[in-house]
Amino acid sequence: MNFSIKDGSFFLDDKKVFLISGEIHYFRIKRELWDKHLDAAKEAGLSTVSTYVPWAWHEPDESVFDFDGSSCPERDLKGWLQRCQVHGLHCIVKPGPFILAEFRGAGLPDWFMDQYRDEVKMRNSKGGIVPSDGVSLFNQKYLEKVTLWYDQIMPFISERQISVGGPIIMMQICNEIGVFSWLAKQADYGNGVKERFISYLARKFTNIADVNRLWGTDYLDFDHVDLPPDGRLP
Repeated sequence: MNFSIKDGSFFLDDKKVFLISGEIHYFRIKRELWDKHLDAAKEAGLSTVSTYVPWAWHEPDESVFDFDGSSCPERDLKGWLQRCQVHGLHCIVKPGPFILAEFRGAGLPDWFMDQYRDEVKMRNSKGGIVPSDGVSLFNQKYLEKVTLWYDQIMPFISERQISVGGPIIMMQICNEIGVFSWLAKQADYGNGVKERFISYLARKFTNIADVNRLWGTDYLDFDHVDLPPDGRLP
């Protein structure tokens, strides 16, 4: 069976379907109660369940991954997906790395923040750490550790797609990633963000005069452009 999107609709094989999905977080429910919740989902008319897959939950210690519940029954992601399939439910998984969802640290492992906090945190224009759960998304240490997480979770997801007989029909990365800058009311000034921002502007606008006209500024060239200001400044 194959899941696809055509002409603005979802299809299972060649049949148009409407996904009736609900959120059930296996890691917040005792393992022995999973079936009870999935029974309720079916009774409510759901065809699909969606869940976050927290990086922090499945790599509790650096380089120690648990997807079968060997360290804790509620880490048995393999078993959760199997139970969903037994109940005739498709799955949408959201493996982060950020998950928000009121999860401590937005889903980033404690060991990661304990070791690399000062290196990876968002910075203000003076170089100070921004008080936020967010990190600088272009930081090389952050990207390195996320890559190792993806090296584990992406093959796991791929092996359980509907196209190979599994229950997973879709995956999603976090849709609220911009919330950290929004809550902090400022941009991230760390790790080459300004260079990327200027590169974007230079591609988007023909010349600096277009930027000055739009923003009411008087920059001499793109290299002098500042990131959006800290705090509540205009």
